[in-house]
Amino acid sequence: MLKNNVKALTIHIFVNIISVLLYYMLVINVGVAEWVSEAAYKAHVDKMVIIGLVIALLAFALYFIGGRLFLRDQGRIWKNVLSVSSVFFLGFIWWLMILPLSNLEVFSKANVWQTFSIYTSYMLTLIDYLEADIPILLLLCLMLSTLFMVLGIKKKG
Repeated sequence: MLKNNVKALTIHIFVNIISVLLYYMLVINVGVAEWVSEAAYKAHVDKMVIIGLVIALLAFALYFIGGRLFLRDQGRIWKNVLSVSSVFFLGFIWWLMILPLSNLEVFSKANVWQTFSIYTSYMLTLIDYLEADIPILLLLCLMLSTLFMVLGIKKKG
């Protein structure tokens, strides 16, 4: 179970690095945002949301594939969940530390949650452009990475 947790963290780091690289490669192709009207701004945001969705879907596919290829089936579903739970629990601890900061007037709420998106960089574009700095939604995103790894383990057998 410990080996699966270490491998799950490695998969998580790999997926986040790929997500950041994809983000920058795709953003360079979209170009620097220059808008002279509200319509041009909306078109830019729409492109960025599509890019964010593509990155998130690719990340979930990578979690699934990583779970399928590198993680060992522990026999029971709850053991499989526990065997990849380090990804969720480390993110949850970070989430709990950031939650009180988001209510302070000193910090911008969006900026506080963007620091959390370092841990879930596959959601960075969506969080930024949809202004989806809702704490529970971000916690759900964190759960999805664990879920897709578990689904990958179960599809293995």
